[in-house]
Amino acid sequence: MKRFIWENCYLLGVHSLDKAHQEIFTVANRIYNLLSSGACHHWTAKQGILYLNAYVLKHFDDEENYMLSINYPDYENHKAIHDEFRFIQLKSLEDDLISNDYNIYSIKNFVEVIDHWIRYIMKDDKNIDNYFRATQIPNCFEVKNHSGPMMSRYGSGASWF
Repeated sequence: MKRFIWENCYLLGVHSLDKAHQEIFTVANRIYNLLSSGACHHWTAKQGILYLNAYVLKHFDDEENYMLSINYPDYENHKAIHDEFRFIQLKSLEDDLISNDYNIYSIKNFVEVIDHWIRYIMKDDKNIDNYFRATQIPNCFEVKNHSGPMMSRYGSGASWF
């Protein structure tokens, strides 16, 4: 298995989404490192995976709200990718982990699927950034997240609040 490597090319320019993407990499790496070290403790792996699942689902909601706020034309397709992961792949992974009592093989399978998903979705997420850059005000944009706080859009390394 490969380690999850964050690259700046994954940045979308939306601080809250970028931080969430980085956090997903961090948690996935912690789980990976547990496996690699041979010190994979059942409870620790289980808690890490539960946290990652919850975090990813919250992130999907935030990202979908952002796509709606910029009238992203491929929203339905991108949401369908999220929904497949949310309702089919994640459910299958959870069932496998539970039925196998979070054994090392089910955890490795979980990490491999997350690895595949991260690589795929990060490339697809870049299309959101490309759309924004092509159609919106390039350096200053705020969107109210439905849960309350403002997501700030920034470019060229500067941010406006």
